[in-house]
Amino acid sequence: MKILKISAPFISSPPNYIHNISISTEIFPSCLKYSLFKTGDKNNMVNYRPIWLLTSSSKVLEKVIYKRVLTRFNNHNILVTKHFGCRSRSSTEKASYNLICETLKDSNNRRIVGGIFLDLEETLIV
Repeated sequence: MKILKISAPFISSPPNYIHNISISTEIFPSCLKYSLFKTGDKNNMVNYRPIWLLTSSSKVLEKVIYKRVLTRFNNHNILVTKHFGCRSRSSTEKASYNLICETLKDSNNRRIVGGIFLDLEETLIV
């Protein structure tokens, strides 16, 4: 453990440099992420699994960027209160509950209620 503490400034310097360049250029280095190929044509994006295998370094960078973006959104009130994705203390259960409550309230007030739902995987055009 003592060796790690002593060498920390030297070990952390290269990832720190890469992270700072990535943030300043607004480009996430492709060498830090890997997608899983299923089968078929490698040029067709549908043939890749929608998950990324991220290195430890890229997870740290992703967290830093996430916190910066979310802080900016919150400070400037960019996200509406009904946006439930990627927010702390929020979930699909809360979004579903909110949808049901609003639908029931409008229905009880004799308003016309409708909805459009899309399966983006099926409507993806490549």
